[in-house]
Amino acid sequence: MGRTRPPQLRKTGLGRVDRFLVWGLSRSDITDYLPVDEFVSQGGSWQDLRDEHSRLRVEAKKGMRPANDFKRWLELNYKADFGDEVLRTACRSLDAVPEEFEQLVAVLESAADGRSAAKAAGLPS
Repeated sequence: MGRTRPPQLRKTGLGRVDRFLVWGLSRSDITDYLPVDEFVSQGGSWQDLRDEHSRLRVEAKKGMRPANDFKRWLELNYKADFGDEVLRTACRSLDAVPEEFEQLVAVLESAADGRSAAKAAGLPS
């Protein structure tokens, strides 16, 4: 039996996998790149909060578990606010654009210019 190309590759007409680059960010959520104190008044770091949430979920008895959704848990327990204006303020408070965002912009620009996205990302081609 022959190999079948995935539908997204068949649509290109070329079936060239090198035309695709999967890109992901290293942090769990986009808000993790922003200052935690813009969203909650106490709590340490994003990692501290994620660790607390995970620990409580493991330790809690069924029926008394905290919200599965991390942001919802923060809203309920830390009065966190993830509204648009809070997000804008948090973005403005950054001293610099995160390096991963700069890399992503370079990849998108190279794709728009027809250059290799892998080269722009600093990956071996």
